[in-house]
Amino acid sequence: PGEFDGPHSVAVDKSDNIYVADLYNQRIQVFNRDGQFLKHLGGKLHLQAPRALAISEGKLFLVDWGFTFVQVLNLKGASLTQFCVYNEQGEEVTPNAIAASPATGLYISDCNNHKVYFLELSSFPHCSSDIT
Repeated sequence: PGEFDGPHSVAVDKSDNIYVADLYNQRIQVFNRDGQFLKHLGGKLHLQAPRALAISEGKLFLVDWGFTFVQVLNLKGASLTQFCVYNEQGEEVTPNAIAASPATGLYISDCNNHKVYFLELSSFPHCSSDIT
């Protein structure tokens, strides 16, 4: 713990705890703002290659290379739900990166189809619009 093998994405919660997607160690590592290791999330989550994180509304949204869905966790690491993102033709997309807009929703990129999708937090998992 505390050592990385492919740190791929970073998200920060309201307490300034830092969540790092540690790609090749197959876990999310959590540090305080001073860089002190607090815990890691993984284990029961069966992460394959966590690559993108976002935090909003006290939830951690996780994109993993091994899956075509977005995992939703609480900040302690317990799985809450998961959802897929669909394109205009109703086909599942492969999420690549994720970013949170604190008040409104999530932006999810799909590099295979060269698109970025916006999902409203109040209505996900429905894809409300693409922006590119």
